Amino acid sequence: MSDPGTTDKVGEWLFQPMDEASAREIAGWRYPPPYDFYNCPEDGVETEVLCLLNPDHLYHTVWDRGGELVGLAGFGADCRVPGGDYGADALDVGGGLRPDRCGRGMGAGFWKAALEVARRHFAPAAFRVTVAAFNKRALRVWERLGFCVVEVFEATHSGKPFVVLVRESGEARGATHPDGGNHGTS
Repeated sequence: MSDPGTTDKVGEWLFQPMDEASAREIAGWRYPPPYDFYNCPEDGVETEVLCLLNPDHLYHTVWDRGGELVGLAGFGADCRVPGGDYGADALDVGGGLRPDRCGRGMGAGFWKAALEVARRHFAPAAFRVTVAAFNKRALRVWERLGFCVVEVFEATHSGKPFVVLVRESGEARGATHPDGGNHGTS
């Protein structure tokens, strides 16, 4: 395992520990409906910034080749949603792309790179993600990366449905098995 507070380059993506200016920019991102579910409330910006900067939450900024902030990735318990069963040994992963980068086919490459960073730093037995059930776009990305649904639950704070998906860590690549099938691991 290595220090998660370091900078990592994976393919076209540069992962850096979260800084205050980036946290403030991210807290201001505005997603269109129905993804506005992910928008930070205007009266919650300071709380969100503190959360993103908390070193225990392991949030990283993600930059593209052109030096633009295009996303964030987090690793650990802060990526969980209250109400889910998180008893299994797995590293929780979460975050997202900047609103104008969503829906443009970048998700799989972005998350593949984030899983590689997580594998390098934490060497987990498995990865786990929790996704709002309405977000079919994100669910398709995670399933393409070899994740399998293990639970659907209602969040204790909102009553909204969420889906938990898990995958063995292996290498952070797509889910296609050498025999051509999708076996849930890579």
